[in-house]
Amino acid sequence: MKIEYITFDEFKPYIQLITVWHLLSMLPHLKIKDFVKIQKIKLETFEDFILLKNAKLVWYENATAEKVSWDAEDAQNIKLEDEAVSPANENITDLIQSFKVQGLTKDIEIISVTDSRLKEEVIVDGVKRGVALYHIFLNNPEVINSLIASPNFSIYLINFQSPAASIFFPCDFLNFYRENK
Repeated sequence: MKIEYITFDEFKPYIQLITVWHLLSMLPHLKIKDFVKIQKIKLETFEDFILLKNAKLVWYENATAEKVSWDAEDAQNIKLEDEAVSPANENITDLIQSFKVQGLTKDIEIISVTDSRLKEEVIVDGVKRGVALYHIFLNNPEVINSLIASPNFSIYLINFQSPAASIFFPCDFLNFYRENK
């Protein structure tokens, strides 16, 4: 696993939520580097995929495992591992098949956000790719090994870490506050 720290400016293209960008830009007196750490991790070995083991998704289910919106009263983030065991999404099964047959056709980036205060990580972008790759990790180690051995393309986990991550990404962490009540 190769870890490099990237600057906030390098992370900006990954921020799709205008709210997050505005919130961060309204805090000029704070030094972002003092409370945000952003890592770009190249997954180079089979064992590197264990980094994703406890990640949650920005997909939600209720107490009866029915898919719901993030703002449903009993919504809970779905665990990556649970979704990867038997993905029901047709796009994900197509991705799994594509990775198995074609290998990597471009660099893959999975963007996660970790709230170090809540000790929770949520994959906020690249969710389908993340589920597909983790499914392969769980079921086809030889395929994961061939993907990471690709001479032209790589798999990256880009992780935004902060004790204030739940403030920057409020909808994605709302359910953890419900759990901790």
